[in-house]
Amino acid sequence: MKIILMIIACLFAMTAQFYPMPFPKSRPLLGVCCSGYFIFSGILQLVVKFIERDAIIVTKANDKHSAIRVTSSFPRFQSDYQIKIQFEQPDGFSLEENHCVGKFFDADGFYYESGFITTIDDLIERFIAKKSD
Repeated sequence: MKIILMIIACLFAMTAQFYPMPFPKSRPLLGVCCSGYFIFSGILQLVVKFIERDAIIVTKANDKHSAIRVTSSFPRFQSDYQIKIQFEQPDGFSLEENHCVGKFFDADGFYYESGFITTIDDLIERFIAKKSD
């Protein structure tokens, strides 16, 4: 759905940019294209803000497994980063962890990617282990 909305918005933008009509005559077309781009980009932002919220990934459910949602939260002016894995059902099992962001950066400010990946892998392993209980 998001990709379709953005494709439509980009088509409006491309039409406004590349339509072979000189400027004074293309004013109504530019108005329509800018309005269309604004509307579809706005709808996309509403989808991200109110439907997806803070989701990093949402898997699709199949016959054997429920859908899983991975979310993150990093409030302003805080040092703790929250990662949460949960089933999409309202009463589904969830597992969350808080980590200090300084744990993933060195003194020079470089990102410690392998440490972050290890932390996420551990969280996923614990989620799978608890899910199977």
